[in-house]
Amino acid sequence: MRIARSIGLLLASVALAPGNVARAAEPTPYPFAMCSNGNIVTNPAYSAKMLDAGARVCRVDVTFAEVRPKPGDDPSNWNWAKLDALVKLRNQHPELQFDILLGYGADWANDPAFVSGANGDPAQRGVRSMPAWSAANLYGNYVFEVVRRYKKYFHVWESWNEPDLPGHAFFRGDGRTFLPYQRACWLAAKHADPKCTVLFAAMCFASVEGYLALHGLQAPSPSPPRSCFFEEYLQSCAEDPEAKRSHF
Repeated sequence: MRIARSIGLLLASVALAPGNVARAAEPTPYPFAMCSNGNIVTNPAYSAKMLDAGARVCRVDVTFAEVRPKPGDDPSNWNWAKLDALVKLRNQHPELQFDILLGYGADWANDPAFVSGANGDPAQRGVRSMPAWSAANLYGNYVFEVVRRYKKYFHVWESWNEPDLPGHAFFRGDGRTFLPYQRACWLAAKHADPKCTVLFAAMCFASVEGYLALHGLQAPSPSPPRSCFFEEYLQSCAEDPEAKRSHF
């Protein structure tokens, strides 16, 4: 998982590097990022220490369950506390940019298509509903409202964390079932802010071993996964007639 976070942060750093985000407050002197989870909000010294260490990008979760802890379609009743706290930090430290991860689910919104009782965070039902930002698409609507409300402060969004992690700790499905979530994230975020950057989910790439095993090649571990999440995703993406229009 440490390697996965490093890969995710590297991708975030590249996305936030000079020339890739035109609206950054100032050029990033060097693309070094850190993952804070909630520590940057709860620890007053965290932002200053991060900057002192040389980081100019902070990757932080703002999960569906935090924003929509209970049912209710009216965004005025959703919980914006964490994002408001991040805005405050952004104003205090304009040299620090943010990659905000919009993922996971909540029990009340769980998609029954996923195996009941499976380990890991649930995912939201209605993800195939179009347009992606409609109220029927719980995930896409949450992405849309977050980006629409905070696009003045944040310009880089990430769909999920390590959905390919063996054991389904963060996502209960596979590469094919993840496609609708990435699609909803991209379409909804771009509808809210056409100039924003939408990253693919941070991968742990443990399923590279699944790829090796699946294709009769020797995998480093004795018990590799029997499928390859990213290969499944790419195959499903290639089969989607609308994917090319949205840069896959």
